[in-house]
Amino acid sequence: MRTALLVYSGITVKMMVDSDLGADLSAMFMVQYEPDGVAGAHDHPFEETYLILEGATDATFDGETYRLEVGDVAFAGVGCVHGFANAGDGPVRWLETQAPQPPPRHSYRFARDWTYLRDALHKEESS
Repeated sequence: MRTALLVYSGITVKMMVDSDLGADLSAMFMVQYEPDGVAGAHDHPFEETYLILEGATDATFDGETYRLEVGDVAFAGVGCVHGFANAGDGPVRWLETQAPQPPPRHSYRFARDWTYLRDALHKEESS
C-alpha cells in the first residue's frame, strides 16, 4: 500500500486500489486529516464517494457545507466544487473511491486558480 503525506495540508493518503495494482477504472484509498487538515475548494473530471470512519469533517459541495460524521456517506460528481476541513480535535478518516480512475496528472482544478485568472483578466480588461 502506497502512502503519501501531504505535509503542507495535514493530509495523509494510503492507496489501496489503483493502477499500480492493475485497476483500470477505479481507485480506492484511505484519507486522514490531522486536526488542522484542510483541502481547499477544487473539482475533478471524475466522481468521488466518501465513507467517514473516524472523527468529523466540514465538507462543502457546490457552496453548501455539511458536517459529515462516522457512518455518513457523501458523493461529489464530475465538476462538483468541493473541499474539506477537519471539524474536531483529533484526526478525521474516511474511505474514498474515484471513478473513472484519475489521470496521472492534472486531476485537480483548484477554485483559487480560476479566481486568480478571472481577476487577472478583469484587471487587464480594465486597464
